[in-house]
Amino acid sequence: MKINKIYEKFLKDDSKIVLLYGGRGSGKSYVAAQKILIRMMTEENLRMLAIHKFERRLKSTVYQQLKDIIVKENLESEFIFKISPMEIVYKGNNNSILFFGLDGDKIKSITGIKGIIWIEEATFLTEEDFSELYLSIRQDKNSKTKNQFILTFNPVDIRHWINKKFFIEKIYESSIYKSTYRDNIFIDRIDFEKKLNAYKNNKAYFNMVSEGEWLVNTEKLVFNNYEIYDKSKSNILLSDNIYDYKYTINAGIDWGVTTGASVCLVTAKISDKIIVLDEVYGRGWTNYEFLNKIKERNYPKYLVYHADSAEPDRILEFKQAGLSIYPVKKKKGSIMFSLDYLLRHKIIIMPHCINTISEIMSYSYKYDEVKDIIYSVPDSNQPDHCIDALRYSVEGQWHETPEIEAIESLY
Repeated sequence: MKINKIYEKFLKDDSKIVLLYGGRGSGKSYVAAQKILIRMMTEENLRMLAIHKFERRLKSTVYQQLKDIIVKENLESEFIFKISPMEIVYKGNNNSILFFGLDGDKIKSITGIKGIIWIEEATFLTEEDFSELYLSIRQDKNSKTKNQFILTFNPVDIRHWINKKFFIEKIYESSIYKSTYRDNIFIDRIDFEKKLNAYKNNKAYFNMVSEGEWLVNTEKLVFNNYEIYDKSKSNILLSDNIYDYKYTINAGIDWGVTTGASVCLVTAKISDKIIVLDEVYGRGWTNYEFLNKIKERNYPKYLVYHADSAEPDRILEFKQAGLSIYPVKKKKGSIMFSLDYLLRHKIIIMPHCINTISEIMSYSYKYDEVKDIIYSVPDSNQPDHCIDALRYSVEGQWHETPEIEAIESLY
């Protein structure tokens, strides 16, 4: 099994807590999965655990990562793959790894964990989540096997509790390994660098995705009025079934161009809250492929789509396919008007809408580093396909608000 050189020490590290962080594409999750599999096949009496904040993300992240490596190493016949509940078992010694999401109560009932507790996309966890997990999984005094928590993540806002507790205050004693895509022998560096070029004019964001730096200048961030929905902790009960919202839903579409993403967001408005219920997101899709991806979701026929008016031919094709789709009305200041409308509402995002979450966490205003001035307009050199689709989804709502006349007078 080939290992990235930067992680060779990590494979032998038995620290109670290990942090694997850095830029995107650096192989953090891959090596965490490798270590788990190596231990499963070489040690005895292990019952390990893979954690994600959101249960519905487990199969496509940690479970799939482990399975992909097993298949790549031609070891598929030596493992048992269970889906309900999710578990992977090594036939040679019955070592196993279980999979749990923190958005339920199941974690409190887990006993007998021996070995690694892997927390993927750890920045989604609150400090309370980690503290409860850390205290709940106790070391068996009679076991020679030491439990180890492995946190894998890409850094986000510099104010995040992980940065504060592990890097600044150092409340938790831990081993820390930082890496970038340059350390990953499994990645196509040339292709990855082409993708990174899209972010080079936004220095703070580029440093985060490429170099694994915490996002600074947080005063530049546009949105501080959103939350990722967590049923176990929220004071409101929401459904992720869009049919439950009947006629309060709308959709916004932003067209992908060349390497850009095609995005369709379905949102609902409930009182002063805007709920992001679902996202269709992909790159390199033709109009036909994008249309089919949307139709596969079987959205209600009464759903109204608002699309970027810059692509009238694509809108026509969607309309001919039977979708109720209309071009958004663009005028001077419309970006700021729609953003202002969004900022005056609580935005709640369903946890599976990961691309929307990623964009809204880092969406920022334009910043002049030389003059040290933050302008009240968004930085045009940042990912904004989901944000645009979100703005389009509330088309008509902000046009009708009485506050708009006052807002317009500012621009």
